[in-house]
Amino acid sequence: MASVATLAACAGSPEKPDAGAAPDPVIERVVVVKPVCPPELRQNIPAEPVMPADAVIEASEETLRWLGAIFSRTALLEERLRDARTACPNG
Repeated sequence: MASVATLAACAGSPEKPDAGAAPDPVIERVVVVKPVCPPELRQNIPAEPVMPADAVIEASEETLRWLGAIFSRTALLEERLRDARTACPNG
């Protein structure tokens, strides 16, 4: 006569396996966050060109508003670049 072994397959099974030692090997995960600064952010921001003392801009009001918006956008982007550099690690 052949013997039949039962295998406990779920927590509700009547026979539970022995809760002996922890399985070997134990895998341990370690997550390390390391900030990295892109090389483009480390480049120097070019100096702002100096407007000549005798410069004259003649344009329509719409064009002058557009030029003002371009200058404002440039200043904002430069400020964001300088601010982003503060998050870069030294080195």
